Amino acid sequence: MGSVWQQYNFKSEHRQHRLKEIQGYEWVLIFSWLGALVLWGFTWWAAFRLLCNMVQLVRYVPRLLP
Repeated sequence: MGSVWQQYNFKSEHRQHRLKEIQGYEWVLIFSWLGALVLWGFTWWAAFRLLCNMVQLVRYVPRLLP
């Protein structure tokens, strides 16, 4: 009966170790998603600023032409 409990304890410890590994990857996924959202937001902000600058340039350039 002792060897059965040893096998059970080994399997239980193995499952717990694997669960801790998965939880470690969970944080990596959370931070990577947050980083992706920040990067996505920054990209859209930069595109919007570029569009605004292009509109200002188009408004300003005709004054320079004779």
